[in-house]
Amino acid sequence: MFTLVVSVLWQTPTQVQQQMVQCLNDISLKHFTPVHALVVAYYNSQLQESLSRILENETQERNKLYWERDFGNKLLQDLHKSEKWSLLLYLNNDKWNEEMPQSKHGSYIIISLHHHHKNVVQDVSVQIKKLRNDWDWNPRAKFIITLPHAEGNSTKQLAADVFNELWRWRVINMIAVIPALGPKNTTDAVPVLDVYTWFPYRPPGRCADVRDPVVLDHWIVDKYGNGSFLNNATLFPEKVPKDLQGCPIVASLFELEPAVMSKKFTTEDSAKTVFNEGIEIRLLQEFGSATNMTVKYIEPPSGELWGVPLENGSWTGTSGQLVLGLVDVAMDLYFYRCDIIKGTECLTPHMIDHVRWYVPCAAPFPGWMSLIRVFTLSLWLGFLVSYFIVAFIMWQVVKKSNTMFTQSMENQGYTSLVKCLMNFWAIILGESVPNNPPEKPVIRMVFLIWVLYCLAINTVYQTYLTSFLVDPGLQHQISSDEEVINSGMEYGVPAPVLSVVPDLTGYRYQRLLHCNDYKVCQDRIAFKRDFSYIYSTFSMDFTIAARYTNGDGKQLICSFEEIFSSQLITVPVPKGYIMLDRFNQIILHLLQAGIIDQWFKDIKYTTSLRSRVENDVLSGEYIKLSLLHMQSAIYILLLGLLLSFIVFLYEILFCRNAQGYSKRLSGF
Repeated sequence: MFTLVVSVLWQTPTQVQQQMVQCLNDISLKHFTPVHALVVAYYNSQLQESLSRILENETQERNKLYWERDFGNKLLQDLHKSEKWSLLLYLNNDKWNEEMPQSKHGSYIIISLHHHHKNVVQDVSVQIKKLRNDWDWNPRAKFIITLPHAEGNSTKQLAADVFNELWRWRVINMIAVIPALGPKNTTDAVPVLDVYTWFPYRPPGRCADVRDPVVLDHWIVDKYGNGSFLNNATLFPEKVPKDLQGCPIVASLFELEPAVMSKKFTTEDSAKTVFNEGIEIRLLQEFGSATNMTVKYIEPPSGELWGVPLENGSWTGTSGQLVLGLVDVAMDLYFYRCDIIKGTECLTPHMIDHVRWYVPCAAPFPGWMSLIRVFTLSLWLGFLVSYFIVAFIMWQVVKKSNTMFTQSMENQGYTSLVKCLMNFWAIILGESVPNNPPEKPVIRMVFLIWVLYCLAINTVYQTYLTSFLVDPGLQHQISSDEEVINSGMEYGVPAPVLSVVPDLTGYRYQRLLHCNDYKVCQDRIAFKRDFSYIYSTFSMDFTIAARYTNGDGKQLICSFEEIFSSQLITVPVPKGYIMLDRFNQIILHLLQAGIIDQWFKDIKYTTSLRSRVENDVLSGEYIKLSLLHMQSAIYILLLGLLLSFIVFLYEILFCRNAQGYSKRLSGF
């Protein structure tokens, strides 16, 4: 446990100040962690004014400042002599460490020189705000506050006001050391200092309401001037009970499947949205049930979601609500940002998410291409060349036979190249040849070879043609970052993802668009197919299963294996949140049991089933053939009819005129 001492001085006798130093030193030795650095901070707006009064020879002011400065020096000397800590001294310095620390500071001593009730509270607040700006600030400290006698207010009220001010910054382990009002009924020791603290959850049902500081112990001085605690009570007892009696957990969230899912209820007066399902809703419910706390929800301002950094250093959305202390936790697949937001810290990550490219799924080939996609282009060209070669060989064989044998063949169907091409084309189509080949062994051998070749080609072609008509297959699927950029299509990313993946701001992605409306971008990928998207794997996988899967179980949005970035999903809390350790234990137990992964599988499965029912289309093993599957054959039929009609017109118009012209010539 880390420690922090806040010292507020008052005009007290020298002996009391000496006992303060001794008391603080004793507490430091017993309770400060020696491994971490000890910070001693002076911050006082009246310091320069006091110094100017010294220069004006105001003896009273000089004496007052002498005691104050002597107190600080004496305290530093004693702490330094112990050689247990590395001491860091902050003196009215507005410059703080802007870099991430290697480790947090272990303890703090803050010395304030104010003397009045209002100024004391204000000064403590200013110093805490200053320290919060440092990355090394550790709100999980033990606070020891020495307070003066209050003027017009009781010391108890002053302690309560200071406690209340520190509680604004999630500081809970604190005590106040206050000069005793008078001697108690003791025989050989005089109480000099009283030690106050507060218990935020006592009596049961009180939820961190700062009231009624109680006295833990007394610092007494014996007749020899030695100081010690009267009861040696535990100065920093456990203040957070295991049962919090319904105290609230205020969560900032918005609907984002599968982390947070809502259900809308419409009444006569108004419509109400209830967050009742999701991975992180279940996680919140586990937090609540394990600690007996009540979960309350707050939505971020419209459209801000996780939030983005502003120029003045603040944040919008749920991140801004955390920094301002308006909520206790933030949800919705929150990427780890505690390294860039000072006012937050994160619970143990409960999932690992990947940022991927999401692109349109490959479109199916057009149905008309089924006729030609069975064979590759080289095979089609080889088949065509074979057709002409075999026809030419047949013509030459018949021609040689006619010259070698004196008896001419009665069958003249293969005496020209055109006739051979026509007959062999009929064999390709599986039709009968109008003329039998001549009864010559060589001619019939060539004919038989061509028949067997066409039979093999037709068998293979018809087998695969049926499969291609039923499932024409998919065109090329975009499968890399390089293909997305070179494809010419637009691509985008949500602004919150851009804030945690700085690589997207480089020159390579200069055409990157901002997707402010997630659903519009996702619909554009699925239906218009002219857009790509960079987003969370968890969220998109669920969204695809819920909204972008057709009745046959095929996705409308696809991704590829390349992972753009891996991110830890965590639950951020304000820095110093008292339930951090308890919640971390709950997360650890859920991870060890595999419960969180099982939640995701269950939610995704049930949502997928619900989506199938709503689509009212069931996929099956068999596919019913329709005219859509035969469109390529219909296109070829129409093309053949058109060519036939053109040839028919040609014969009517030109062949008839040629016959009439020949008859006129024969009449002369």
